[in-house]
Amino acid sequence: MACVYLYQGKSLSKDEFVKELLDMKPSEASKYMPGVTSIPDVPFIKSDTAWSMLGIKKAIQYAATNGFDKIAWPSTPEQIYEIEGWGEVIKEDGRYKNLDGENDVTAIVNRYLVDLPRNVNRFLKSQIKTDVKVEKAEIPTHKPRKKITLGGEETGKMVTTTSPVTINSVDISSFAEQVRREGVPLFSMAGKKAVTEKAPMFSKQATTFQDTLGLTTEEDLAINRKHQKDIKRAAFNSIKRVAAEIKEGADKFLGSISTRLGNISPKIKAKMRRLDFDIGILHAKDVETVEGMLRKEKKMTRDDYADFDYARKNSAIEVIDRLVDKYNMRTEYQAYRDTLDRIAKEAHDVGLVFGEIEEYAPRILKDSKGFLTAIGKADEWPVYSDAIKEKAHELDIDVDTLDVDQRANIISSMILGGWSGLGGVSAMKHRKLKKIPPELNQYYMGSDAALMQHLYSMRKLIEARKFFGKIPAKVTEMRKRMYQAQSRIRQLTKEIAAATDEKEIQKLKRRKNKNIGLEKQYTAYITAYATQRDYKENIGVYVDELIVNEEVKPKHERVLNEILIARFHEKGTRGLVQSYKNLSYIDTMGSPISALTQIGDLAWAMYEGGMIKTLKHAYKSIRKRSRITKEDVGVSRIAQEFADAGTLSSAVNTVFKLVGLEKIDSIGKETLMNTALEKYQEQAKENPAELKKQIGSIFEGETDNVINDLIKDKITDNVKLLVYSRLLDFQPVALSEMPQKYLDAGNGRLFYMLKTFTLKSFDVFRNEAYNKIKKGDVQGFKNLVRLACFFVLANAGADEIKDFFLRRHTDFEDRVTDNILRLFGVSKFVTWKARTEGVGSALSRQILPPFKFIDAAGKDILHAGDEKGLEVMASIPIAGKLAYWHFFRGKHKREDLWDRRLRKKKAELNKVKNKLDTSKNKREFKHKYHTELLELKKINEFQGELNQIKKRINKLKSLTESITRKEYIQKLTLKRTNMIKLYLK
Repeated sequence: MACVYLYQGKSLSKDEFVKELLDMKPSEASKYMPGVTSIPDVPFIKSDTAWSMLGIKKAIQYAATNGFDKIAWPSTPEQIYEIEGWGEVIKEDGRYKNLDGENDVTAIVNRYLVDLPRNVNRFLKSQIKTDVKVEKAEIPTHKPRKKITLGGEETGKMVTTTSPVTINSVDISSFAEQVRREGVPLFSMAGKKAVTEKAPMFSKQATTFQDTLGLTTEEDLAINRKHQKDIKRAAFNSIKRVAAEIKEGADKFLGSISTRLGNISPKIKAKMRRLDFDIGILHAKDVETVEGMLRKEKKMTRDDYADFDYARKNSAIEVIDRLVDKYNMRTEYQAYRDTLDRIAKEAHDVGLVFGEIEEYAPRILKDSKGFLTAIGKADEWPVYSDAIKEKAHELDIDVDTLDVDQRANIISSMILGGWSGLGGVSAMKHRKLKKIPPELNQYYMGSDAALMQHLYSMRKLIEARKFFGKIPAKVTEMRKRMYQAQSRIRQLTKEIAAATDEKEIQKLKRRKNKNIGLEKQYTAYITAYATQRDYKENIGVYVDELIVNEEVKPKHERVLNEILIARFHEKGTRGLVQSYKNLSYIDTMGSPISALTQIGDLAWAMYEGGMIKTLKHAYKSIRKRSRITKEDVGVSRIAQEFADAGTLSSAVNTVFKLVGLEKIDSIGKETLMNTALEKYQEQAKENPAELKKQIGSIFEGETDNVINDLIKDKITDNVKLLVYSRLLDFQPVALSEMPQKYLDAGNGRLFYMLKTFTLKSFDVFRNEAYNKIKKGDVQGFKNLVRLACFFVLANAGADEIKDFFLRRHTDFEDRVTDNILRLFGVSKFVTWKARTEGVGSALSRQILPPFKFIDAAGKDILHAGDEKGLEVMASIPIAGKLAYWHFFRGKHKREDLWDRRLRKKKAELNKVKNKLDTSKNKREFKHKYHTELLELKKINEFQGELNQIKKRINKLKSLTESITRKEYIQKLTLKRTNMIKLYLK
């Protein structure tokens, strides 16, 4: 009995139902056949260009397959009106308007007249490799008859013909055979080959419904046998795929995004670094313009400063003017106002939306939870709740999805009017309340701290939007439509006021209400774009253009998209975690001894230009005579003492200055930059052609000018960018040099603390040596040797200087071993932990964030009363570490170190003794290792003497404590240590 299929109330035979399935959208067919999947959105809907290009490809494929010689489309607006089925259309101020629908159709007209010819030429050149151009041809008039669809989505219209007219066309006869033979690449999937009209469009190549019908054939059997034979190859490919996934995953967590971008496109890498350069340079200039006012504020009394801070938050002009005149800072204050106005204008130019408030000052919440708790007790709470709901509706999101910071910022905007920080809402256009109540002021940053964060955050936002070159076309179009809708609303309001006929008035009101609805839609879209911080729309358009222009391969699209989203949606540590991070920096780096570690950075300058140039430029940096300084390239954050003290950031800055870390860090960076500058200048004179190849991706059309600047010894902005880029090759001083997962980790950045230098070191060896070796370049081996030698030399030198100040003695063998291990990311601290606490503890230290102070406090509790001093002494900023090693517990550790070295020496000799016990010819062995065996006998006798002293010390400790006994114990301990020193030396 034949099966009957019920579909949409109809009884169908098997053949009839198969026909229905084949005509369905994949998404609909999947309900009846799970193996069918829908067409992926990504290749098609990411931009109008992608849709336009898809239609072109389908038309070329269709024409070639069906024997046509040309494809054609409208060449005049009138032809477009007809094919689109529009009514009356007028052209006004360069815009096309469909009067029936009151819609601006300029974008659609331009799609036919501008986009199609451009995209056809681009496609023919890049894919078909032909010089065929769009031309005019006479063909009959066209009328729409049938739509071309793909997966249920419209891509274009087929036409029939009537009478001749002139129209755009392209002759495909010269390459029609190529298209019929090879197909047309419709789109590309990440990591896969291009999907063509001739090739299956989905990854499941044998899972169509039709393939499940019919009997098993000999061809099926042959294919099955072939697949069975390919099991080994499949397994190999599987392993290869897994290895690639592991590598990509590791790159996300450990690899610098600049290196990954460079593998995709050197131009994008250079552009990302230029972004970091521009942010640093321009931010420094922004801060310089307001620094004068910040410095003069320091002369205010405590009360006047509090008034000035509060007045700025509330734009209390009279109070501000009084204090500005009192402290003679009118010029500095005006410079501050001009800076804020200039930044607001720059922000507006790139699509950010701000309200206009007289005497506006940045205001940023620092305690959102406390603010909401305080506000919740007020009678106006329903007003705030309604505002939150309104904003959520405007952004088309649920109220529940708004986090604490977003809610607090919405309310803050209502009170203060004005932008409220990173990720916050757009500014209110006017205040609903006149002032911020004094009791709420405690939940806000001080005005100076807010200003510093505002300047940096705004500079990042502005330059990030400039990175993409322009506001997305869709946003620009929406803005134009919004202005047009507003204009029509004003005009209709006048017409309604002037009308007398009731029917006419109602008709005008309907049209006005329709435009009001459109204006709200456009405004909501623009607001959402203006307030978003992830730039998804910009990124989508940007990546698509790179692929269309063949600057990026389709297989890299997904990775590039992920990196850009991470870079432009980066999240830093906040709140308690940020405070802990800063406290840990003070704990671990707040000592002159820790500052000396930075001497190891000179390894990169030695590699770049050799020992002599490095020493020369290091000397110049010490004397503050460097040609290019950290400040010149925007690496140094100036005026940080005015930053928010609530997260200890200003304390970190102060401690780092006092211990000399900032100065030694500057020496390392400036030495590298100026060594690189000298090397580039020599290359520009001796081999400009080779240098042009090296730096061409950074400067493109300006490359020759940069080389001329180097020859003439001019320090231009481009020369600064060049040495800045070389600095980034070795040091992680910009976001472009951080891993992808660091950028969007938020509070998870804590796990990267004190590890970014190590990760960047891996990146250096990867780029300077491994990648070249992989390509068979001998220079890669040379670079590897130079890097390793200079790295060990510089860091061993730093260790030697530190040990000298701490009066520690380290064996040469241990020092070399420590720094060789550092090449593989294992720090001296970790090797110390491995020796003292075991490998497991050391590995955990390598992964976990630093807990030095917590560890020290825990040990002090366990070892309380042992008279050796406190571990936490080493965590005291500035002088604590020196005191620890000279007078407190570190002094006893030095003694323990000598015991450990003696045990190590004895263990090595005992290995010889063990070999003697197992040797077959003991006489020969004793003769060969006579010296070692004699040394073992002596060390055992010496150990006996030491044990006697230790026994006396322990006995004295067991007796009642007295000053005399305590002094005698110390004397015996020192005697024992000195005996070991003399023996080992």
